[in-house]
Amino acid sequence: ETEKKMAVLALGSASAIKLAAVAEGLHIDVSQIKCFDVESGVPPQPVGTKETTQGALNRANRARERYPDAKVFVGIENGMYQRSDNQAWVDAACIVFLWGSNQQYVHWSDELVIPVGEKKMEEGPNGEWSILKDPHSVVTNGKRSRKDFLRDAVHAARDSIKLPL
Repeated sequence: ETEKKMAVLALGSASAIKLAAVAEGLHIDVSQIKCFDVESGVPPQPVGTKETTQGALNRANRARERYPDAKVFVGIENGMYQRSDNQAWVDAACIVFLWGSNQQYVHWSDELVIPVGEKKMEEGPNGEWSILKDPHSVVTNGKRSRKDFLRDAVHAARDSIKLPL
């Protein structure tokens, strides 16, 4: 039982939103998570699922480099891509979990349709579709924050895999 409380997760981000989402989604205390401000190795606004996945994987691997004693390493990267069904552009987060010698699991958050036309948001300085860190709350009229999207995805991943936590 003591070992379970000592379990440590390394998160490849210093984002308070990502930290809270991981803690809540995995049902662990934030004190069990070490955050590292690491580079994603992809542009500030990743475009496409491949680039977004690479950013999340890079973050998880860089967290492992920074704190190899952790039991689980997590990288989260939000990106945008065009859906094939109706050509809408969406934002979604790729979450990569690494553990053991070569265990890996990739999970995606729910998609958020990026507003266009009159509802288009002010873009960020590096090509981000929104200048806001949490445009999800605005787009959903306060019903679902970015943290909610991430937490729900982390929780769904937790239910799909057995992490050593």
